[in-house]
Amino acid sequence: MERPFCADRLLLVTEMLQAAGEYLREARGSCQDGDGTMMRLAYDHVLNLRDSIRILEKKIHELEGELRVKLGGTPPATRKSKAARSGAAPR
Repeated sequence: MERPFCADRLLLVTEMLQAAGEYLREARGSCQDGDGTMMRLAYDHVLNLRDSIRILEKKIHELEGELRVKLGGTPPATRKSKAARSGAAPR
């Protein structure tokens, strides 16, 4: 049995994201004609997609940092919240 490599898995993720982009394009085309209930349902799905993308972005950032360190680089700087960057008092 072959050992799966990180790069192979990331290539698969890239292909899945490209396919997801095609699904979004098709969904956008079919959203032109819909009743109010279906439009609200579609909107809810869009909000869930945004949340999923934020989580995915965080995981990608973490993996990038781990790989950079393994390649001999420095870890990425800790990302500050928008409030911290603007000088707002923490909650």
